[in-house]
Amino acid sequence: YLYPSQFISWGTPTPADAFRYEVVSGAIGTTSTGEFLPRWAQQHPEPDTLQPDYEAGRPPQKIDPAAVPPEARIDITDHLAESDAWQIDTPASFTATIRTLYWPGWQLYLNDQPIPFSITLNIGLIQTSIPVGQHRLTLQLESTPLRTIGLWLTLLTGLTLATMIVVSPLRSVIGSRRSTMSAQPSVVNRQLTHLPSPISHLQLFLLTTALLIALFVLSRPLAPLFTLQSDPDLPQPADRQLHVDFGDQIRLVGIDHLPEAVQLPAEGEAVITAVLYWRAQQDLDANYSVFLHLDAPDGRTMATVDEVSPEDIPTRNWPPGLYLRNPLHLKIPATLPPIRYTLTTGVYRRDTGERLPVVPDGGTTFTLGSLWLEPPPLALNVRQPVATFGEGIRLLQATMTDNTVNLVWQADHPPAENYSIFVHALDAEGQLVTQSDGVPYDGLYPLPQWRPGQLIQDQRILDPNGKISQLAIGIYDPATGQRLPAVDGEGQPLTDNSVIITVTP
Repeated sequence: YLYPSQFISWGTPTPADAFRYEVVSGAIGTTSTGEFLPRWAQQHPEPDTLQPDYEAGRPPQKIDPAAVPPEARIDITDHLAESDAWQIDTPASFTATIRTLYWPGWQLYLNDQPIPFSITLNIGLIQTSIPVGQHRLTLQLESTPLRTIGLWLTLLTGLTLATMIVVSPLRSVIGSRRSTMSAQPSVVNRQLTHLPSPISHLQLFLLTTALLIALFVLSRPLAPLFTLQSDPDLPQPADRQLHVDFGDQIRLVGIDHLPEAVQLPAEGEAVITAVLYWRAQQDLDANYSVFLHLDAPDGRTMATVDEVSPEDIPTRNWPPGLYLRNPLHLKIPATLPPIRYTLTTGVYRRDTGERLPVVPDGGTTFTLGSLWLEPPPLALNVRQPVATFGEGIRLLQATMTDNTVNLVWQADHPPAENYSIFVHALDAEGQLVTQSDGVPYDGLYPLPQWRPGQLIQDQRILDPNGKISQLAIGIYDPATGQRLPAVDGEGQPLTDNSVIITVTP
């Protein structure tokens, strides 16, 4: 039961079926990511080079015809899984490239004599020189020292096990008989009734073997009785079940729990995982890709992850009766503003980039939820705020370096209104030099969206036309222009409802 039923029922595929799948899906053979390629194959050869031969049901011509002289003749005399042989008649010497990936153990023979060969760069094919004349070329997969040692260890282990099975019961019987010969008659009779029999050991061995075979044979038919079965539209493992159609092609049927917040590191990136559950609504004739976006409040996508084929299974091969579990790992740069973002997903055609519409609203993305990015821990030693505005919007720190103003805000209960923060730069006479109005992070973090208790770093770059001596900082309602009441750290009202910060030259 550790091996569930296949997601795709392939039946008994032929080599031609494997080639067709490779061409359509973009996969490498029957693997997902080329995990079985030899280390010499940095670049996978094109899958359609041998496909015509397999489609026609004839032995593949593995000697690349591109370098063969036009007058040369090459006949395939043998083709097996572990060997190939050709009869070659050539009027000129040439370098033969055999379209077989090199693995340790492959050996070439020319007229039954071993010959040297090379491995092509990046692709890892076998290459050798063929002289003028008639020759028999043979490619044979032979054993290596490591394989030979493994084979002998296997044979030795099997022989040892067989010897133990045969000898152990005999030794037990002989030992028991010797002990009974020196015992009293009553003891002898009692021991004779408990003599082990070689037949009983054989029967036990056969019974155990029969039970194991029966369990193996019955395990697959009985598997549905002991495994979890889900309606493809109601995946039981999903934390939240959904029913979101992307066109009439693919349906989002579930999602696992998403984190409410992620703390950003001081540098590098944070990673979150969103587990989505998909299913095909019908047999698909196109391959679709999925994406996961981290969108800012203004709609800009700040981080994204795309999966060409969810779980490395092309959507053309998805059976409509099953769902697919698809973990998506989103990398979030540490440089993003620590605000609340929206996680969205969507589906698009891999070949054209065209997105499928979400039914019935017609958009091309579906909102999965929101995600707070928390800033790295901020070392801030503050006994009392610089100023407090309205109902508890606290300015904890205000400094200016060169032309950059650095503010730190905090609110336990963010306001419901869309207030704006102003920073007025004043000269020595108190005249306005320049100003910056708005909300933190270049307008991305309106006050009603502030996370309660969060330390919000608000950085503003000023472009003064004269020398700045003071900063006047406050909060106002853009609809009316009215400023929020302001008090200093001692709770005393501030003139003009703004706090004055002296700029040190």
